[in-house]
Amino acid sequence: TPLKPLKIITGKGNHSPNGVAKLPDAINKFLTEDNWNITKNKGYVLVYGLKNTP
Repeated sequence: TPLKPLKIITGKGNHSPNGVAKLPDAINKFLTEDNWNITKNKGYVLVYGLKNTP
C-alpha cells in the first residue's frame, strides 16, 4: 500500500497581526530547499517524501 503523506498544520494566520500567517512561508521554504516533495494548501502542507534526484 502506498504511504500516506505527512500533514503539517501551519495555520492560516487568523490570530496573527493583519491576519498574515508566518509559519507557512517558513515551512515551505525549508522543505523546498531540502528537496522535499510538497503540496501547499491553505493552513497546511502535505509532505510526500523526498523528490527523486538524478
